[in-house]
Amino acid sequence: MNRAADDRDQTSAEALREPAGAAADRLAAKAHEAIDKAATTASHAEQHVRATATKAADAARRSEQQIEQKLGDSVERLRRYVERNPMTSAGIAFAAGVILSSLLRR
Repeated sequence: MNRAADDRDQTSAEALREPAGAAADRLAAKAHEAIDKAATTASHAEQHVRATATKAADAARRSEQQIEQKLGDSVERLRRYVERNPMTSAGIAFAAGVILSSLLRR
């Protein structure tokens, strides 16, 4: 009689395992789908960040080139002014030195 009870218990356990196994398989499939979707989303986000960073780097390079050009132009204009007006330039430099030294003493 114990054998019959054992057989019934084993049959009941197997009957429960089959739906539980199917549920586990469905859960695993859903988990894989969620992971795949998250990976795709992360990939798109990475591409967007890289594109934005590239645009920002390009804009920074253009700004740097513009600043270098403006600085070069300013230096050239200053050089021409000094060549045309050496005494005035010396007076301006002297006055700037006096003002700067008085400010630094304080």
